[in-house]
Amino acid sequence: MNTNVSHNPTQLKRLADYLDGCRQQKTTVTYLEVADAVDIQAPQRIHQVTGLLEAMMEYDQKQGQLIRAALVVSRNHTSLPGAGFFLKAQELGLMPPVKADEFHRQCLNRLFDDQVFNGEEN
Repeated sequence: MNTNVSHNPTQLKRLADYLDGCRQQKTTVTYLEVADAVDIQAPQRIHQVTGLLEAMMEYDQKQGQLIRAALVVSRNHTSLPGAGFFLKAQELGLMPPVKADEFHRQCLNRLFDDQVFNGEEN
């Protein structure tokens, strides 16, 4: 995780709430949409978002939760998270030896599974 980014607890809470809402709606969002929703100010808004997402990935992993950061994707045509998401997933031991797009698809499938979301399965 980037230790140069301080993590405001209020922003982390806003991020968690926002991503939980996206999960309920079964939708992905872009890094810029997250920056707007969490009220991240310039400079380096996207850099700040990635720092918050990495912190959330660590939290989710420690809590045994699904990785909500998978809901945030690049606005390019790949509809995948940035490379930092996959690097962090590897660092945390979350990414099996599959292609990045397959890992992302698996994450989204689990996040959007109503049974998992409703706590019937973990």
